[in-house]
Amino acid sequence: MKNIYLTLLLSLFFTSNIFGQDSLYIFKAGLVNTKYSINQVDSITFSNSLDSLKFNKNGFIFNKLSITNVDSIAFTAPNQKPTYTDIDGNIYTTVKIGNQTWMLENLKTTRFRNGDPIPMVSDNSVWSTTESAAYCDYDNLLTNGLLYGHLYNWYAAADNRIIAPQGWHVPSTSEWNDLLDYLIANGYNFENSNGNRVAKSLASKTLWRYSTLAGSPGKNQLLNNSSGFNALPAGFRYHLAHGAYSSQTEGSYFWSNTENTDEEASYVNILYGYYHFGSDNANSKRLGLSIRCIKSDLATLRTNPINTITSSSAISGG
Repeated sequence: MKNIYLTLLLSLFFTSNIFGQDSLYIFKAGLVNTKYSINQVDSITFSNSLDSLKFNKNGFIFNKLSITNVDSIAFTAPNQKPTYTDIDGNIYTTVKIGNQTWMLENLKTTRFRNGDPIPMVSDNSVWSTTESAAYCDYDNLLTNGLLYGHLYNWYAAADNRIIAPQGWHVPSTSEWNDLLDYLIANGYNFENSNGNRVAKSLASKTLWRYSTLAGSPGKNQLLNNSSGFNALPAGFRYHLAHGAYSSQTEGSYFWSNTENTDEEASYVNILYGYYHFGSDNANSKRLGLSIRCIKSDLATLRTNPINTITSSSAISGG
């Protein structure tokens, strides 16, 4: 079956040259895993011992992809993804991973869904003592907010005025764990390893600090983002008295809407020099972290069994 599959791939490849297409798209779960210009690729070969596809140019292998990370190869660009707009007019694209739909960009809104403004706090001492909704940009630079999204404290993430656009919400710890479980179960681990080694599949292909650890986001960054999640290393802001910024290019930190204690809430992270996805973290609600929204499911009505049925009535509940 694999030989037939490879033959079809090669046939498509040579056919594409005839028809003058200029890009090669590698898909996984309906999403573009990797894209190459036709000029980058001379041939595609299959390694049975490694169970992978090898992409070659001028006799040299420039990339390898595990078969588990390739559903199909095509020479047609994917359809435009749906977009959603927040109350400030920021536009977000989406990615579907398993049964979940995520925004591809970190949140950038400065207002809640009802129109109320979220205070922007630049002063370090004010930030470190604030126990109500607030946001900031890394190093207080608007350019960072535009690129990475804003950093929010947990009070903003959990405010009942709702920070996410209509139809979206800040994910719970359970939903972050569902994402992790899906990636582990569906071959997104680095080089088909076991357990939680999926950070590379979530991280963006650029902007990460270099790492020597195989399977980490900072190593061979062009091989990142096989899931399509595109996590950017936005860093975070401390909750301590100095209110300093830290770890841009080194880590992605995302709030959960799950509260742990009066002082702490849950978050997840991806770090440049580690291969695991950190999904069991808790820290001060005054930290400044990114927010990545997940699409809300429609409400489901569950009823109790119907009983005491008469000619004109029945009793239920739910």
